[in-house]
Amino acid sequence: MKVAISLPDELFEETEKLVRKAGKTRSEVYRMALEDYIARHDSDRMREAIDAALKNIEAHETDFANAAARKVLEQSEW
Repeated sequence: MKVAISLPDELFEETEKLVRKAGKTRSEVYRMALEDYIARHDSDRMREAIDAALKNIEAHETDFANAAARKVLEQSEW
């Protein structure tokens, strides 16, 4: 699929330098950049979901650990 986009001159020139240096086509460089951008943003969303899940698990583990520690202390001789 072909797509037309507008870029600031400086970004276009930097991209052209990269195209020449990497020996790739302009389309390849833009495609790779978009793939990288999408992957990073998807992983951000995934990391947020994992963090939320871990917070929930940690809360339950903390309650369990506290209860277990209390039981051990109650059964220990001082």
